[in-house]
Amino acid sequence: QISDEIFAASGDLTVLRSMRMLRLLKLIQIHKATRITIWVSLWLKISSPWRRLIRFSIVLLVTCHWMGCFWGFVGTELGNDLTCRKDLDPTSPLLEEFPHRQFFLRDTSGVDAQAPSMWVGHSWVVDFAKSRAEGTSMDPCNALTLYLVAMYWATMTFTSIGYGDILPVTFFEYVVCTVGMMVSSLIWAYVIGAICGLVSTLQYEQLAFRERID
Repeated sequence: QISDEIFAASGDLTVLRSMRMLRLLKLIQIHKATRITIWVSLWLKISSPWRRLIRFSIVLLVTCHWMGCFWGFVGTELGNDLTCRKDLDPTSPLLEEFPHRQFFLRDTSGVDAQAPSMWVGHSWVVDFAKSRAEGTSMDPCNALTLYLVAMYWATMTFTSIGYGDILPVTFFEYVVCTVGMMVSSLIWAYVIGAICGLVSTLQYEQLAFRERID
């Protein structure tokens, strides 16, 4: 764990990282995927029930992707207590002192645990780095690792499994988590009901076909 002076030097990165949120506007183009799915299914001559089943599966995957990306974005932007090696100043003494370390955590040993204002900079990403990543091969500064962990949380939230190992730790994260649970529960209930209806339709078509054969 590193002192506050080192983290103050990398504080300007917060503004630059916040600009990444503009990339979320690219998600508007996701509606093109529906037209592509319809075109491919017609080209492959997939029946309508199976086409709808594939479409619902894509909805589940894309929704989890959106939730995971936003969850990872929130945790990264709020988690200033975690600094990645690539974000340090090239002249930082930490680079030479710890040549193999990929991330650094702010030293909170002397911080009053009952003073909420002193814990600004904490987030679920920082908590993950402290409790899960340390001592393992997991690197919270690796984009793929962070994406998989965020998708892991999104899938648990979406399917109501909830292992409870990835938790919100700030007010805003609790808001995001609550809204995510409410929205995902509605989508999950709708998709499950639609899939059950499709499966019963497929079974009815198979029974009707067998009756005609007999």
